[in-house]
Amino acid sequence: MSRTFVITGGAKGIGRCMVEYFASKGDKVYFIDNDAKTAIVVGNQLRGKGWNVHDYMGDIADKKTLVDFAAKVLQENSDGIHCLISNACLMHGGILDGC
Repeated sequence: MSRTFVITGGAKGIGRCMVEYFASKGDKVYFIDNDAKTAIVVGNQLRGKGWNVHDYMGDIADKKTLVDFAAKVLQENSDGIHCLISNACLMHGGILDGC
């Protein structure tokens, strides 16, 4: 049975690893990232492997972006989603800002 995953910050790093892992297991994966160029490249690469991956570009700090992304996911998955992984990191300064 295919599951539906939603992952924020899915174009690079740990987020990308999660996108690849779940997609490689046959799951449907939606990911959002604020790096539009990388998100498109990653989405195309993974779909090229025959995986069910859907990229979306936007900043999760923007309410309209989140509303639009959620609407798209739910419109395409009327039975809902199985897992939401909030991986994107919103940095507002502080000791980890340079990471």
